[in-house]
Amino acid sequence: MTTQAGRPREEKRWQPVNTALALLIAGCILYFTWNASAALAIARSLPVLVLLLTRRNNVFAAIVLLVFGLTIVLLPTLDAFFLLVAAAYMFSSALLRMLGVKRHVAIGLVIASALGLWVFNALAVEKMQTFVAESSVTLTRAVNGRSGIVLSPTGMPPSGEVKDVATAFNPGQTIYPVEQGVQKGGEYACRVIGKTGEVVIPLDKWPVFKIEGDGDVAQRGTLNDGVHSPLRVGEYTIQLVKLADKQGTIIAEREFSIVPYDDQTVSQVVAYLTSEKDPGQRFDDSYTVKTDDFNVTAWVQGPKGKTISGRVRFFKTTHDGVVEATAWDGEHSFTTDPSGEPRSVQSMSGRIPPGIYHFRILVNDKTLRDLRLII
Repeated sequence: MTTQAGRPREEKRWQPVNTALALLIAGCILYFTWNASAALAIARSLPVLVLLLTRRNNVFAAIVLLVFGLTIVLLPTLDAFFLLVAAAYMFSSALLRMLGVKRHVAIGLVIASALGLWVFNALAVEKMQTFVAESSVTLTRAVNGRSGIVLSPTGMPPSGEVKDVATAFNPGQTIYPVEQGVQKGGEYACRVIGKTGEVVIPLDKWPVFKIEGDGDVAQRGTLNDGVHSPLRVGEYTIQLVKLADKQGTIIAEREFSIVPYDDQTVSQVVAYLTSEKDPGQRFDDSYTVKTDDFNVTAWVQGPKGKTISGRVRFFKTTHDGVVEATAWDGEHSFTTDPSGEPRSVQSMSGRIPPGIYHFRILVNDKTLRDLRLII
């Protein structure tokens, strides 16, 4: 095909690379963004159409991809990252085409991919939580006094000066360890041991963090946050460990304790059962059903302004009181809603063999209420 002046005209063909990128981004939008923000997912779908409809790579398409890719500041998901990579590919490819480079699409893709990998490594990988297996580290103790660790119930303020420190906490009260006087470039993690030296939280469960400047104050990870890492009443020591190769040096430590809630606080916690068969009613002790069609839920409710942590122990007994093992047996933690509203802790429904099913509510490691579903 030629122009009227006799010069060859560039034939516009569908770009398989553009189509592949569009499908990749569309899949990421559905997986990462749609549930988080439908409006943002629809907005990010517009540059997908631009990619599909662009036969000849051009600067205008690159600008569209860049603008929508910058929505990564609103919701940092993988589809927005790929939109930025696609913008770099589109711009470099368009520039190379204008310079007369024949393989501008392939070269542009290579340039954008290399740039994307560099950015991902520089920004994303550094932010990812990494862990080190305690079994792979040889631990030594060298508490030097230059580094320290304090515990706060509120966390580290922007100023870095922690004034709210404590050594005694209630069950389920989140603890924020704040590391002080640590060295630049070092990698650190924490571990928790019990009163007799037994490992309660190993290095495996603490995210490794790096320090940017000498004497920096850092706060990474939490303890005793109710559901994920609850600690029972007792005495503990948290240790700050500096990591280097396969060596771990304990450079600071702090003793702390988990103390029971006072009796007045515990007295304000209530637990009860509800049933869809009897809406609006609360059952403070037991609920009896004689049919397969039921749905029973156990609830706990604490005082407004406080978060109370406890555990639910679920098990079955016969009507004669003999414990029977079931697939539902187990124990898990709960926290009350600080707004004072009730919070569900476990439910049961459907076809279940006859017996007595216990929702035993424990606070301070003591039974607060033994709720029973009798079938």
